[in-house]
Amino acid sequence: MGTLSRLQAWEFRNLRHLDLPLGRGMTLLLGRNGQGKSNVIEAICYLGLLRSFRTQRASDLLRWGAEDFTLRGEFSGVEPGSPASVGVAQGTKRYLQVDGAPVDRASEFIHQFLCVPLVPEDVELVKGPAAVRRRFLDIAITQSRPGYLQDLQQYRQALASRNLILRAPQRHGSGVMAAYEGLLVQHGRRIEAARRAYVGDLGARLSEVSGGLLEAGGPQLTVSYLSPGLPREGEGITEAGLGEAIQRALERNRERDGREGYTSVGPHRSDLTITLGGRPLAAFGSEGECRLGSLALRLAVLAIARRDRGARRPVVALVDDVTGELDAPRRRAFFRALAPADQVVVTATAQPDELAGLIDAAYGVHDGVLSSL
Repeated sequence: MGTLSRLQAWEFRNLRHLDLPLGRGMTLLLGRNGQGKSNVIEAICYLGLLRSFRTQRASDLLRWGAEDFTLRGEFSGVEPGSPASVGVAQGTKRYLQVDGAPVDRASEFIHQFLCVPLVPEDVELVKGPAAVRRRFLDIAITQSRPGYLQDLQQYRQALASRNLILRAPQRHGSGVMAAYEGLLVQHGRRIEAARRAYVGDLGARLSEVSGGLLEAGGPQLTVSYLSPGLPREGEGITEAGLGEAIQRALERNRERDGREGYTSVGPHRSDLTITLGGRPLAAFGSEGECRLGSLALRLAVLAIARRDRGARRPVVALVDDVTGELDAPRRRAFFRALAPADQVVVTATAQPDELAGLIDAAYGVHDGVLSSL
């Protein structure tokens, strides 16, 4: 099984130049707040997903005064034919490389290793808007279904075009609208089918990983998927049936959509409902319960990634100081659930007692510089 064996970063956040060897097992990054621990986690995440968990603007990732940043990752133990390195340089433009050769499309670059971040911002999976949960689902699904990203991209392009037509119908004939609606049906049905299958899998894994985080015999976490205007999850509808349902919904809502200027039905309007004991967690859960729910969701994603990984791709769990509010038994359950991952990188201001015997390498972090402990 391959591993991410080396991370290099230049001018990323406060990391002027980082050259970090990584091995299998658990790596601990220890230091005070504001020293750069989270920046190391973020660099690995960006290299795997081309996305930060803290910002959507690449300019925020530049070290103060720098014009561009560069990240590079090396892999060891991969199968023949699999990439041995990836790199990204980001300034006014973004340049991607796989094995030193440039690639033009993000879909050819991302997910060379499976990356699952567990970060404080994850509480938004429970308490935030539906768009956060859709993005969570989409990122998780692309790690096991490479074609899913292309469907998402094509769907979003068709959606933007239909919305433009709705706002200025006099400029376009009915055939143009029908063509874009056909694309929405074609790609939307695959998106819907993939999401529904993944949520079913997620629910099964959630019951397995949340046992140690929740009170024994107490309320249980569940997840369900809902797309307004389309058949509910679990009604046994096929992918073809989903396509027919999307087509009918687009036709049924076309007049209203024209008045409002946007498409009101489809996968872009769906949501993931998270409940504890049958009650919506966001509305009725305490702050602690919402945080436990978000941790359980990420652990379930990690379990699915470990199960579905090929021999070509390592699984890296990135844990950014998320256990501070957990009591000792829950911290032990959390770290036990993490331990089977190929690689785990954990940040902390002080070493948790529950990590005793689990750490394979440790580094102190001070002002963006790492030193072996």
